[in-house]
Parts: sequence; structure tokens; C-alpha cells
Amino acid sequence: MLKIRPLLVAVLLLLLWPFGATGAPVTRTVGERFEVTVQYMQEPAILGDTNGVRLQISEAGAGVSGVTSELGVQVEFMEAVRVLNMTEDPAQPGVYTGVFIPMQEGDYSFVLLGTIDGVAIDERFTVDDGLVRVTPRSDYEFPNAANGFGLDNLAVPIAATALVGLMVLRISRQHSAA
Repeated sequence: MLKIRPLLVAVLLLLLWPFGATGAPVTRTVGERFEVTVQYMQEPAILGDTNGVRLQISEAGAGVSGVTSELGVQVEFMEAVRVLNMTEDPAQPGVYTGVFIPMQEGDYSFVLLGTIDGVAIDERFTVDDGLVRVTPRSDYEFPNAANGFGLDNLAVPIAATALVGLMVLRISRQHSAA
């Protein structure tokens, strides 16, 4: 029996592992010259938190600077599209960020459109490529209602405070009337 238990645990871990996996930076070669890496600025990507895209562009291992006027980056969710205002990190040539706040749970895509040094760019990066999904805040909150800490727990203390307040008010009115 002792030899079967570790095997069972290993099989269960292998079955459940894909569900707990997190995304990683997605890197691909574009235009046979540039290496482009895309990821969220903060992972996990949590619904309602300030986040954004982090884009790194390099050629032959060196960061490619100054592409914000040539290259547009947009975030897409279903039919919604937003062009991001990208800024280059002055301390890291070739690293750009564009901030947004994901307001719906699910799969977002990042799309790069334009040119880099005359090379046409039209690339889409999705969850299928390895980006993480935007998940609800409740998946990470602690303590929360799932742990027995919710608004229900506040009802008794609030009612008790209100009752004490009413009693103090009644006593103070009785003393002022006397």
C-alpha cells in the first residue's frame, strides 16, 4: 500500500498541474531580425488592479530603442480594443510598458502593429501563446467570505454598536430632562 500512495499522488499532480500553471513571457522572432517578448507587467493579472503590457524588443541581443512612434500596441478583450500609450524604460533600452486596468475576467490579447526599422510588424499574443488569464480578485483575497469573513460577520458587531449608541442616547436624554 505504501508504494501505491506516492504513485497516486504523482498521477494526481500531473493531472492537476496544467490548472495551476502560470503564464510566462511569450517570445518570438519577428521579421527575421527582431526578438520580441510580451508579458503582463504584473502576474498574476488580477481583475481591477493596475496592470499593463511589458514589451521587450532586441536585435542581435541588443535592445532596440525609439520605436514608440513607429509601433503601436493595443490590448484587446473580445470586441473591445484600446491602443496603449507605450513608454520606454530609460534604464533598459528596448523595454516598453503600457498601463491599463483589466475590468473583465478572461482572456486578453496584445497586438503589435506598425514597423520597426522598416520591417512590417503585425503580431498577436494570446493566452494560447502563454499569456495568463485575468482572474477575479477573490481568487487571491484573504481573509474573505470563502474563509468565513464577509459582510455577514459584520452584522452582529454593527447591530451591537447601534444598540449601545441608542442606549447611550436614551440615557443622556433622561439625564438632560431631569
